[in-house]
Amino acid sequence: MSASRPARVRFLVPALVAAALLIALVWMFRRDDAAKGAAPSGQPRMERADTTGGAEARQPPTQRLPKPPAEGSRTPPLAAKSLHDRLGGRSALHALAGRLLGVVQTNDVIMANVNLRAVLPTLDARLLHDHITNFLCKTTGGPCQYTGRTMKDSHAHLKITSAEWDAMIDDLAVVLTDLEVPPREAQELMELVDALEDEIVTR
Repeated sequence: MSASRPARVRFLVPALVAAALLIALVWMFRRDDAAKGAAPSGQPRMERADTTGGAEARQPPTQRLPKPPAEGSRTPPLAAKSLHDRLGGRSALHALAGRLLGVVQTNDVIMANVNLRAVLPTLDARLLHDHITNFLCKTTGGPCQYTGRTMKDSHAHLKITSAEWDAMIDDLAVVLTDLEVPPREAQELMELVDALEDEIVTR
Protein backbone atom coordinates (compact mmCIF):
# COMPACT_ATOMS: atom_id res chain seq x y z
CA MET A 1 0.00 0.00 0.00
CA SER A 2 2.78 2.46 0.86
CA ALA A 3 4.69 1.44 -2.27
CA SER A 4 1.77 2.33 -4.62
CA ARG A 5 1.24 5.88 -3.15
CA PRO A 6 4.36 7.42 -4.71
CA ALA A 7 3.41 5.91 -8.05
CA ARG A 8 -0.05 7.49 -7.91
CA VAL A 9 1.40 10.84 -6.88
CA ARG A 10 3.80 10.75 -9.79
CA PHE A 11 0.85 10.00 -12.08
CA LEU A 12 -1.46 12.70 -10.67
CA VAL A 13 1.06 15.56 -10.86
CA PRO A 14 1.39 15.54 -14.65
CA ALA A 15 -2.37 15.11 -14.98
CA LEU A 16 -3.04 18.13 -12.76
CA VAL A 17 -0.50 20.19 -14.65
CA ALA A 18 -2.10 19.23 -17.98
CA ALA A 19 -5.56 20.07 -16.65
CA ALA A 20 -4.31 23.45 -15.41
CA LEU A 21 -2.80 24.21 -18.77
CA LEU A 22 -6.03 23.21 -20.51
CA ILE A 23 -8.10 25.45 -18.20
CA ALA A 24 -5.68 28.36 -18.82
CA LEU A 25 -5.93 27.90 -22.58
CA VAL A 26 -9.74 27.81 -22.46
CA TRP A 27 -9.80 30.95 -20.28
CA MET A 28 -7.45 32.79 -22.63
CA PHE A 29 -9.53 31.69 -25.64
CA ARG A 30 -12.72 33.05 -24.06
CA ARG A 31 -11.06 36.37 -23.17
CA ASP A 32 -9.74 36.76 -26.70
CA ASP A 33 -13.20 36.09 -28.13
CA ALA A 34 -14.81 38.60 -25.79
CA ALA A 35 -12.28 41.28 -26.72
CA LYS A 36 -12.95 40.71 -30.41
CA GLY A 37 -16.72 40.69 -30.01
CA ALA A 38 -17.00 37.06 -30.96
CA ALA A 39 -19.63 34.73 -29.57
CA PRO A 40 -18.60 32.58 -26.59
CA SER A 41 -17.13 29.21 -27.37
CA GLY A 42 -19.77 26.60 -27.83
CA GLN A 43 -21.66 28.91 -30.22
CA PRO A 44 -20.66 29.38 -33.88
CA ARG A 45 -18.45 32.42 -34.40
CA MET A 46 -19.66 34.99 -36.90
CA GLU A 47 -17.33 35.84 -39.70
CA ARG A 48 -15.41 39.06 -39.21
CA ALA A 49 -16.34 41.89 -41.49
CA ASP A 50 -13.83 42.99 -44.04
CA THR A 51 -11.73 45.75 -42.54
CA THR A 52 -11.88 47.69 -45.82
CA GLY A 53 -15.04 49.77 -45.77
CA GLY A 54 -16.46 47.95 -42.79
CA ALA A 55 -17.01 51.10 -40.76
CA GLU A 56 -18.87 52.75 -43.62
CA ALA A 57 -21.09 49.71 -44.05
CA ARG A 58 -22.25 49.88 -40.42
CA GLN A 59 -23.11 53.60 -40.53
CA PRO A 60 -26.74 54.64 -41.21
CA PRO A 61 -27.38 55.93 -44.75
CA THR A 62 -26.89 59.65 -45.28
CA GLN A 63 -30.18 61.56 -45.43
CA ARG A 64 -30.52 63.78 -48.50
CA LEU A 65 -32.55 66.97 -48.73
CA PRO A 66 -35.60 66.66 -50.97
CA LYS A 67 -35.03 67.98 -54.46
CA PRO A 68 -36.69 71.33 -55.21
CA PRO A 69 -39.73 71.16 -57.51
CA ALA A 70 -39.15 71.53 -61.22
CA GLU A 71 -39.39 75.02 -62.62
CA GLY A 72 -42.70 74.36 -64.35
CA SER A 73 -44.32 72.77 -61.30
CA ARG A 74 -44.11 75.77 -58.98
CA THR A 75 -47.44 77.09 -57.78
CA PRO A 76 -48.35 80.28 -59.67
CA PRO A 77 -49.22 83.43 -57.71
CA LEU A 78 -52.82 83.69 -56.61
CA ALA A 79 -53.44 86.84 -58.65
CA ALA A 80 -51.09 88.21 -61.32
CA LYS A 81 -50.70 91.98 -61.44
CA SER A 82 -52.42 93.79 -64.29
CA LEU A 83 -50.41 95.58 -66.96
CA HIS A 84 -51.70 98.82 -65.47
CA ASP A 85 -50.09 98.01 -62.12
CA ARG A 86 -46.86 96.71 -63.66
CA LEU A 87 -46.48 99.92 -65.66
CA GLY A 88 -46.77 101.98 -62.47
CA GLY A 89 -50.45 102.91 -62.36
CA ARG A 90 -52.32 105.91 -63.71
CA SER A 91 -49.60 108.42 -62.86
CA ALA A 92 -47.09 106.52 -64.99
CA LEU A 93 -49.58 106.27 -67.87
CA HIS A 94 -50.31 109.98 -67.55
CA ALA A 95 -46.59 110.73 -67.99
CA LEU A 96 -46.42 108.34 -70.95
CA ALA A 97 -49.45 109.96 -72.66
CA GLY A 98 -48.00 113.45 -72.20
CA ARG A 99 -44.64 112.41 -73.65
CA LEU A 100 -46.31 110.70 -76.62
CA LEU A 101 -48.46 113.73 -77.42
CA GLY A 102 -45.37 115.94 -77.46
CA VAL A 103 -43.42 113.58 -79.75
CA VAL A 104 -46.32 113.01 -82.15
CA GLN A 105 -46.79 116.75 -82.71
CA THR A 106 -43.17 117.04 -83.89
CA ASN A 107 -43.40 114.07 -86.28
CA ASP A 108 -43.38 115.36 -89.87
CA VAL A 109 -45.17 112.29 -91.26
CA ILE A 110 -48.06 112.60 -88.80
CA MET A 111 -48.34 116.38 -88.98
CA ALA A 112 -48.52 116.21 -92.77
CA ASN A 113 -52.17 115.24 -92.23
CA VAL A 114 -54.07 118.48 -92.92
CA ASN A 115 -57.13 117.31 -90.99
CA LEU A 116 -55.08 116.71 -87.86
CA ARG A 117 -53.30 120.05 -88.17
CA ALA A 118 -56.67 121.79 -88.40
CA VAL A 119 -58.17 120.04 -85.36
CA LEU A 120 -55.30 120.17 -82.87
CA PRO A 121 -55.46 123.96 -82.19
CA THR A 122 -59.16 123.64 -81.32
CA LEU A 123 -58.72 120.92 -78.72
CA ASP A 124 -58.27 121.40 -75.00
CA ALA A 125 -54.75 119.97 -74.57
CA ARG A 126 -55.35 119.16 -70.93
CA LEU A 127 -58.64 117.35 -71.65
CA LEU A 128 -57.06 115.44 -74.54
CA HIS A 129 -54.21 114.39 -72.26
CA ASP A 130 -56.66 113.10 -69.63
CA HIS A 131 -58.75 111.26 -72.23
CA ILE A 132 -55.70 109.41 -73.57
CA THR A 133 -54.52 108.63 -70.02
CA ASN A 134 -57.90 107.24 -68.95
CA PHE A 135 -58.19 105.20 -72.15
CA LEU A 136 -54.76 103.63 -71.60
CA CYS A 137 -55.54 103.09 -67.91
CA LYS A 138 -58.77 101.19 -68.66
CA THR A 139 -57.26 99.26 -71.59
CA THR A 140 -54.39 97.97 -69.44
CA GLY A 141 -56.72 96.72 -66.68
CA GLY A 142 -56.74 99.75 -64.40
CA PRO A 143 -59.70 101.16 -62.41
CA CYS A 144 -60.10 104.29 -64.59
CA GLN A 145 -63.29 105.26 -66.41
CA TYR A 146 -63.01 106.39 -70.04
CA THR A 147 -65.91 108.68 -70.98
CA GLY A 148 -64.75 109.77 -74.44
CA ARG A 149 -65.99 108.58 -77.80
CA THR A 150 -64.92 105.31 -79.35
CA MET A 151 -61.64 105.23 -81.24
CA LYS A 152 -63.51 104.87 -84.52
CA ASP A 153 -65.82 107.82 -83.92
CA SER A 154 -63.12 110.13 -82.60
CA HIS A 155 -60.75 109.50 -85.53
CA ALA A 156 -63.06 108.99 -88.51
CA HIS A 157 -62.95 112.64 -89.63
CA LEU A 158 -59.13 112.78 -89.40
CA LYS A 159 -58.61 110.32 -92.27
CA ILE A 160 -55.55 108.69 -90.68
CA THR A 161 -53.37 106.78 -93.15
CA SER A 162 -51.37 103.60 -92.58
CA ALA A 163 -48.11 105.58 -92.89
CA GLU A 164 -49.24 108.00 -90.21
CA TRP A 165 -50.27 105.13 -87.96
CA ASP A 166 -46.91 103.41 -88.40
CA ALA A 167 -45.15 106.68 -87.54
CA MET A 168 -47.18 106.94 -84.30
CA ILE A 169 -46.31 103.32 -83.38
CA ASP A 170 -42.62 104.12 -83.92
CA ASP A 171 -42.96 107.20 -81.68
CA LEU A 172 -44.62 105.08 -78.98
CA ALA A 173 -41.72 102.62 -79.08
CA VAL A 174 -39.23 105.48 -78.65
CA VAL A 175 -41.19 106.92 -75.70
CA LEU A 176 -41.35 103.54 -73.96
CA THR A 177 -37.58 103.19 -74.35
CA ASP A 178 -36.95 106.71 -73.05
CA LEU A 179 -39.12 106.03 -70.00
CA GLU A 180 -37.24 102.74 -69.42
CA VAL A 181 -40.38 100.62 -69.47
CA PRO A 182 -39.38 96.93 -69.07
CA PRO A 183 -39.40 94.97 -72.38
CA ARG A 184 -42.24 92.65 -71.38
CA GLU A 185 -44.59 95.46 -70.35
CA ALA A 186 -43.57 97.59 -73.34
CA GLN A 187 -44.38 94.73 -75.71
CA GLU A 188 -47.78 94.13 -74.11
CA LEU A 189 -48.71 97.79 -74.35
CA MET A 190 -47.54 98.00 -77.97
CA GLU A 191 -49.76 95.02 -78.83
CA LEU A 192 -52.79 96.60 -77.14
CA VAL A 193 -52.33 99.87 -79.02
CA ASP A 194 -51.53 98.18 -82.33
CA ALA A 195 -54.81 96.24 -82.09
CA LEU A 196 -56.65 99.59 -82.53
CA GLU A 197 -55.35 100.12 -86.06
CA ASP A 198 -58.52 98.98 -87.80
CA GLU A 199 -60.59 101.43 -85.72
CA ILE A 200 -58.35 104.43 -86.37
CA VAL A 201 -56.87 104.02 -89.85
CA THR A 202 -59.40 104.89 -92.55
CA ARG A 203 -57.24 105.15 -95.68
